[in-house]
Amino acid sequence: MTDTTRPDVAEAIWQLTLQWYEAEGVQRACLALQTRLGLGVSALFALAGLGALGYPVPTPAQMAEIMARADDWQHRVIEPLRAARGGVREAAGHLAIEADADALRKQLLAREVEAEWLQQQLVCSDYLRVMAPALPAAAQRPGAPHEAAATATARCYLQRYANPPAAVDVADLAAIMAPLERGTITLGVFQRS
Repeated sequence: MTDTTRPDVAEAIWQLTLQWYEAEGVQRACLALQTRLGLGVSALFALAGLGALGYPVPTPAQMAEIMARADDWQHRVIEPLRAARGGVREAAGHLAIEADADALRKQLLAREVEAEWLQQQLVCSDYLRVMAPALPAAAQRPGAPHEAAATATARCYLQRYANPPAAVDVADLAAIMAPLERGTITLGVFQRS
């Protein structure tokens, strides 16, 4: 984490992500976008979470700069961990090693989740660095979610993978954003300061 990342912002985003991913319909939509487009789910939540906390929506050029290190991390660390976990699941059909293979798969999943947490720290750090000039002008409504900014930021990220996004991509993104828009997930005590 660099000096430009406030730990409370990264922690707020992570706690929001954990709650958000468990909301009805979200996991299915995330996995569909991930499978179909190669989109990074943890990055999507970090970016949408920043919008939900009231941070401004980046331009496509700013988004590319924000995501440079996080995309590299996605390709070098998260995707290989996911592939290894899937490989263990596929190869574990031998009854004699099934229990040990399941334990290994669970360990790989834990490392993948840890890698996603680290990716969110990269996203937050680079977002705050790139967007620093725009931060003082951002509207502040402490404690209230900024659904429109969250959705616009998530859509800007989605457009890096599909521009224009297909109807199914838009529908999956809407399913992901729905819990925030309905108020079924909350920002809790976290707010932008």
